[in-house]
Amino acid sequence: MKIKKNERCEARDGVELAADVYLPEEEGEYPTLLAYSPYGKEIQDSVLFLPKQARDESTMWDGTIEAGDIEFLTENGYAHVIADVRGTGDSGGQCVGFFDKAGQDGYDLVEWIAEQPWCNGKVGGIGRSWFGTNQLLLAAENPPSLEAVFPSGVFTDLYREFAYHGGILNMFLYGLWDGRGGDSGIVDTNWVSRERKRNTESEFNDQLSEKLEDPDFRTYPNLYQLLEYPEKNPLFVDLVLNDTDTEFYAERSPHERLDEVDVPIYISGAWGGTHTRPVYTAEEELSLDERRYLMTPPRLLERPYHEYKEEMLRWYDYWIKGEDTGITDEPKVKMYVRGADKWRFEDSLIPERTEWTERYLRNHGRLLDHPDPVADLPPSGFTQQPPNVGTDIEDIVFRTQPFETETEMTGPAALHFYAAIDRADTTWMATLSDVAPTGEAFVLSRGYLRASHRGIDDDRSEPYRPYHPHDDPEPVEPGETYEYHLELPPISNLFKQGHRLQMSLKSLEMPFSDTSDLPPGSHHLPHSETISHRIYHDNDRQSRLVLPVIPYTDPDQWIEPGDPAHPGPVR
Repeated sequence: MKIKKNERCEARDGVELAADVYLPEEEGEYPTLLAYSPYGKEIQDSVLFLPKQARDESTMWDGTIEAGDIEFLTENGYAHVIADVRGTGDSGGQCVGFFDKAGQDGYDLVEWIAEQPWCNGKVGGIGRSWFGTNQLLLAAENPPSLEAVFPSGVFTDLYREFAYHGGILNMFLYGLWDGRGGDSGIVDTNWVSRERKRNTESEFNDQLSEKLEDPDFRTYPNLYQLLEYPEKNPLFVDLVLNDTDTEFYAERSPHERLDEVDVPIYISGAWGGTHTRPVYTAEEELSLDERRYLMTPPRLLERPYHEYKEEMLRWYDYWIKGEDTGITDEPKVKMYVRGADKWRFEDSLIPERTEWTERYLRNHGRLLDHPDPVADLPPSGFTQQPPNVGTDIEDIVFRTQPFETETEMTGPAALHFYAAIDRADTTWMATLSDVAPTGEAFVLSRGYLRASHRGIDDDRSEPYRPYHPHDDPEPVEPGETYEYHLELPPISNLFKQGHRLQMSLKSLEMPFSDTSDLPPGSHHLPHSETISHRIYHDNDRQSRLVLPVIPYTDPDQWIEPGDPAHPGPVR
């Protein structure tokens, strides 16, 4: 291939954005795929020499190498452009908070690319996670030369899916800045806190001082230091100081503008992680006809990111090269079903045949398909110490009886439960798992809810998907019983005969302990107090799960290996 380093694109405000260009060896004009992020464009070319690394097999797995397979693209007649966002890497300007001007700068990059002599005027998007989210923001700008996008592993709602899960601060993002989270971090050259930029220094210091009064922050050394020295991690400072769903997130979140997208879009996400819910949000918000969704197996993809590139090629060969790949003749949803270990088509992420099924929490850790007729059952409970006192994680576990026949559950789920605590707040953390007869458990979904964020918006909620505004936290009255509605990100799992569904409830995570299905260091801000939790499940307080049972699937929906529509092998 031919490589052009540090090409310069001038954005509309005069800021110079730096980009590396990778071209097929033969001279010509080529369709071009754009990727841009704050991770540094230079590390992205490691895909040319670094063997693919699996998260669970290699300490060299680096989550930031996700701009795409350069060699694959150039071999298939595409140019690949990888750019640094403003205020990072080799680009100029200043980045004021995350995803600052990401859509506008993407627009300017697309139109600059289209004018270059090596481009045929047709541009698409590529890349995962930050790169994928930038594609959503770019698509909402609808630049004339943008033909289609293929965002993978996106975030649509930056409060609920990125910064605060259920109102609980996502500590993984603290390590994302400097590479503590299993990656190389952000290449900061001129990134400033949005809160510092828009306030006087005195006002900004007052915000920091208020947070320092919170014992949850004072007893967490990383955060105590950060609030004393906020310049060390301006990205995370902005998250800490915006702990409710403020305009800070609204002005950056793609879901606020998805209804403006006019370019064909194919979004992919993996089951069981932080990128599951965003795909469902996108299906609700997108309004154009040419939209498609790919739900992949529940695992972290290899890095450098390369998987499902054949599916992406089918998408772009149709929309950019005009080749009849058959991809637009297929149903709009393609999903992998764990347990069945096969791919299939659907017309919607929530199939019409879904049977919403309740499982009731009962004593002795039982999950029943009917309310227990016994009245006045005593509550279940656990007491959790804070991590500065002890690191044992306490929980309470409920299981179904072994399934007598294979049972599929695909879609969103929810936990509705009655509980009391002896403090003003806690962090509820629920986990759904598939438990084999051997006792081995596979995590399917993790859901979170801060007790003070329990309020829901009835108009936007469904029994299977409660919606919390996260705009007006209200402490609980210690000892009082409240009903909580906890959203569980969508799952897709075929429970084999003899397997059980397990739901566990706890209030503490520790980094590098029980989150092996997530990037390294994934955990949420713990409380600083010892808290006792009581969960009620009597006749008057019917704590229950709402689950998406799929009663049947037409055999023609399954995609057989060798079919051009098959997304490829699964590691």
